[in-house]
Amino acid sequence: QGLHGITFEPDVKLTVAGVGNVTAPILAVRKSGERFIIALSGPLTNDHPAEHSLTKLREHTNEPELIVVNELLVRGNLPFASRDIRQRLGV
Repeated sequence: QGLHGITFEPDVKLTVAGVGNVTAPILAVRKSGERFIIALSGPLTNDHPAEHSLTKLREHTNEPELIVVNELLVRGNLPFASRDIRQRLGV
C-alpha cells in the first residue's frame, strides 16, 4: 500500500502478557511502536477472529490492538476493506 510511517509483516509470532504465544496473520507497526494485529473473521461471525488464540487476546488485553475484518468483505470488495483498515490504523 505504500503507507508512510507504518510497516506490515505477515505471520509474526508474538508473546503477549496474560495470553501467551499468538501468531499475528498481519502485524502492523507504526513508527511510534504502536502495534496492531490484522485478522480475518469467519464469513458469518463479524468482529470475531477466525483464529481462536486471537479471541483470547481480545479478552485479556488491548495491546496490540486487534483489527478484525470480515472474510466476505475482503473477498467481495478488497479496496473497501483496505480503506477500512487504513482508517482504523489512522493513516
